[in-house]
Amino acid sequence: MRKHFITRMAGMVMAGLMAFSMSAPVMAEEAAAEETTDDAAEETTEAAASVETIALILPGVITDQSWSQLAYEALEDLKEEGYDTAYTESVTAADAETVFRTYADEGYDLIIGHGSEFTEAAVTVAGDYPDTYFFCTNKCPDGVEPPANLGFCYTKEYEAAYACGVAAAMSTESKVVGYLGGMEQSSQIADKNAFIDGVASVDPDIKVITVMSGTFTDSALGKEAALSMIEQKADVLMHSCDTTGLGLIEACTENNVKWIGYGADQVDLGSDLCITSCIADTGKAIEEVITKVGTDEFGTSWMPGMADDVVFVGTFGDNVPDEVKSAVEDTCEKIKSGEIVVENKETDN
Repeated sequence: MRKHFITRMAGMVMAGLMAFSMSAPVMAEEAAAEETTDDAAEETTEAAASVETIALILPGVITDQSWSQLAYEALEDLKEEGYDTAYTESVTAADAETVFRTYADEGYDLIIGHGSEFTEAAVTVAGDYPDTYFFCTNKCPDGVEPPANLGFCYTKEYEAAYACGVAAAMSTESKVVGYLGGMEQSSQIADKNAFIDGVASVDPDIKVITVMSGTFTDSALGKEAALSMIEQKADVLMHSCDTTGLGLIEACTENNVKWIGYGADQVDLGSDLCITSCIADTGKAIEEVITKVGTDEFGTSWMPGMADDVVFVGTFGDNVPDEVKSAVEDTCEKIKSGEIVVENKETDN
């Protein structure tokens, strides 16, 4: 179970106070600075402590072994830490406003919309419930000035997609790879384009077949799309579409084709053919957001990536060669350090 960030921070503050009491007298200016720091820490702790109930709105099912399940598991961790929690799965954009309002009317302190499908509904609802905090795992819509009780977190998932492109390029023998995305939305397009760029960084002559399925919940459609790419000689496929992607994994398993997962560490779905997975740690993002509740930082758009240890690639499969592992790990380190800057291409030119 994850240790809550507040617990860790409180422990650090207590340790600092103990060390202070045992040390020699300090200058008055330093003492004043320490007191200010302690006060700030206490204020942050008190703000986070005001969150006792958390509701989570999911676009998919909690068993999709990807995006929605990872968030649900994070919510379960928070429940074990003492928070009262609730969730609703398979919520469409059309129903999002109703679900947000229902949880707000029930008095939940923090309501999380897990996906870009929910940002517009959150903007609409948040102003009507100033004492409730709303949070979406995506960017604030362009041209919108969000109220102070509405926060956003847009993970740089595309950084991991780029690294997965490197893995795919180094793993293909046919020089044809495939990518299956979900809906035509900014983050999905950014992931697709970053994957293409990652492939090209290894070999620009490799062909990349891309399909945007338009859904995160149709495994049959995902399998159909994957089989089509396999027929076109693609021997490595990646998905970024949750339950739809499970169909891709099924097609790859049946045809002995290597694949790259998404949303969670999916290696256990087939470690012999899985290369790795593209992951954004939703749990860590949610824990960090709780610490920002009631502070000036909450209403800002946080964009964590590999450098924040929020975005990363997952476990390598059993049959991934060492040279592929080394190349992917080197790519990730260069992204963290800033030596490689992955462009966030949210539109197709």
